[in-house]
Amino acid sequence: MFIRLARLPIRLWKRSSRIALRFNSSTAKTPETKSNKLELSPITSVTDGLKKYVRWYPYDTVTYSTIQSFLGLRRNTTKSEKILVGLLYESDEVRKTSRVIESLLADPLSSNNEEWFRPLANRSREKNNLIHIQDPDPSEFILPGAFERTVTKYNVPSPMLIPELRRTYPEVFEPLSTTPNSLALLEINRESDVHKLTDNCQFFIYVTSEFSTLMDNLPRHVQKKIMLTIIDNTEFTPHSAELTPVTFERSNSVTHHSIKINSKTAFAGIELFLKEDTKAASEYFNALQESNIIEAGKFLLWYLRTENLTSWMFHVICTEIARNSLSETRITQIYDDLKLNSLVECSASMHEELQRTLIPKTNEFFDKKLRWYMLYWRNDNVEYWLKDFFQANFMPKSIESYNYVRGQLTARLQEQKFAAYSDKTGVLNPLKAFKRTLVNERIANEIQPVVYSCLALGFIYYQLPLTVLSILGYLFVGLQANTAFAIGLLGWVLGFNHVSREWDNFTKNWRKNFFEEVRIVISKGCVDDGLLKELDSRYEESRMLAMIKQQVLDSLQKYK
Repeated sequence: MFIRLARLPIRLWKRSSRIALRFNSSTAKTPETKSNKLELSPITSVTDGLKKYVRWYPYDTVTYSTIQSFLGLRRNTTKSEKILVGLLYESDEVRKTSRVIESLLADPLSSNNEEWFRPLANRSREKNNLIHIQDPDPSEFILPGAFERTVTKYNVPSPMLIPELRRTYPEVFEPLSTTPNSLALLEINRESDVHKLTDNCQFFIYVTSEFSTLMDNLPRHVQKKIMLTIIDNTEFTPHSAELTPVTFERSNSVTHHSIKINSKTAFAGIELFLKEDTKAASEYFNALQESNIIEAGKFLLWYLRTENLTSWMFHVICTEIARNSLSETRITQIYDDLKLNSLVECSASMHEELQRTLIPKTNEFFDKKLRWYMLYWRNDNVEYWLKDFFQANFMPKSIESYNYVRGQLTARLQEQKFAAYSDKTGVLNPLKAFKRTLVNERIANEIQPVVYSCLALGFIYYQLPLTVLSILGYLFVGLQANTAFAIGLLGWVLGFNHVSREWDNFTKNWRKNFFEEVRIVISKGCVDDGLLKELDSRYEESRMLAMIKQQVLDSLQKYK
């Protein structure tokens, strides 16, 4: 026993070396997915590319919403669309004090403007408000049913909302290349409703009193659709006029803009003009310039153009698709690390637990608690003793290790966000299945019958015949008591010897085969047919999804 234990570390080292060599020998063989050629069908347009992305990355609901808006606008460049813009406030205080909507929409120079301006200025800041030109076609845009019933609607004939009346600023902007779009503003005053309207609004405007990080508290799908942040306070504000060039970046590579205004100044000028009419014209125009509200109006004008809005959406889409991407090179590095480290260590630890724990404990249990003579008073309970032993001692660390490594395979090779990974489960846990069969079936079918057989055959072939013979000889043949007792005792000794020999031979062979079966389960079931196959399958799937994402990005740049 000492010699066998002394050689144990050498055997473990040799086994670990063989495992590492076996994994290393297959390193160069990266799995080839047969479905790559089928799935990576050519992309011939931006629309094809976006549809393919939505198909393979269906959980990216933020980008999906933008894609739907983009494709809808792109299909109808010759038709005027109603652009729904959501307006969000940083806080209740900003909501109460800001006059950005009134300042943008006011048209005090036109007749009868006060009829619609006054209700707009006095609107509730607790309810959600839809400010638009009432369209004869109610299907122009559809709001969620529950929201539609609670929103307050204002029919406002403001030039900012009507494309035919809207200022074009020809000194600043080049002529339109597409049909101008109408505008509707959705003022969202209930924070709980913000996330419900992301799919309905083409973009959001976020109004705040100062630069802050509170916007980060909004849901991700809302943040990604905020095109403009308006900083509205009474502090220093740049001036703007109708002829001055815009200061915002007109390049579509910028996905988020900021403009500083003072809506209080603009609103005061509007109110003064409504009160004193043309007498206050100079003060009114000065208020517009000093408040920088003209710059905000130019911004809306620029991005209400279909070509500019779709370009912005396209850039947002490309940015979001490229974000959190896992390259093929990185996936291969993860695959190699899992194969050469995690799987090798897992296999080695399983073999080590078998050699250092299961084999010694099992041998000790049979040698000390299931000796042959113990069968006489434990015969019916041998099955339950063994079940309890293996239930508690059969490779507990290895079973957990297998589950952990399987989780690692899934977690590390499924880092591609929003992708539609398959729900295949692979080999659940060969050691756990082996243990279940051992405890529930094999002990009762293989060991307990041998207990009965050993005891019964020893009694029938040796103990019973010689005992009967000794009694009959003593009673009818005249054998002396000592002789008869010796014959009966011989029968019992021979019976005990039979039980001892048969039980020891059986348990020795059973344990030998049992340990070898566990080795095979570890090497073939857990590693070759289990973790290694699942690793290859996960790798192929992850690599294919990375190729699809890269193909989509390349096609978007090619056909934009």
